[in-house]
Amino acid sequence: MYIFSQNNVTRAKMSRAEFAAYSKDYKGKLDGEPSIMYPTYTGLLMVDFLTKKTALEQLSKVLTAGFISPQQAKCIKSLLNSEEQDFFIEAVDRIYSTMQVMPKILEQDGKGDNAIAYLHYFTANTDFYITEKDIEDEITQAFGLVSFVSDYPEIGYISIEEVIKAGAEIDLHFEPKTLGEIKQGL
Repeated sequence: MYIFSQNNVTRAKMSRAEFAAYSKDYKGKLDGEPSIMYPTYTGLLMVDFLTKKTALEQLSKVLTAGFISPQQAKCIKSLLNSEEQDFFIEAVDRIYSTMQVMPKILEQDGKGDNAIAYLHYFTANTDFYITEKDIEDEITQAFGLVSFVSDYPEIGYISIEEVIKAGAEIDLHFEPKTLGEIKQGL
């Protein structure tokens, strides 16, 4: 399961039962669907224990929402049957959970290099770091940083649909980080 706070996405170190016992302010149910809980100032989202079945359901929702190409989804689906399935089950859950709670357009406005990139898409010569998604459920655009090889990175609106059509893949290994950290690594 993953716990999301305002600035971070972290792998939880406790079971569902432990979390429910720990939090007296627990609100929601843990039935495999995301549940919002409010034990502190920031809302938390918790996803049930990871299984191949839930990964397939989540992969379908990520594909339907337009966050991943049909080709990459098909590849991941086949890898869910491989000996590396544990990695892919967790990766699908992380992307699905991030998709559910990442900031909407303008929610990180004014943060500059402290804005957090939650998703990373890449091609052979371009990287797209997504900090915010469109407010609508059916995502058409996002905001983030684009870095072309040997070019200064630029911040602006990004069409995830066009990025995917151009052959970009979502990075299954990407961990959220600030734009400042990303720029230092370029």
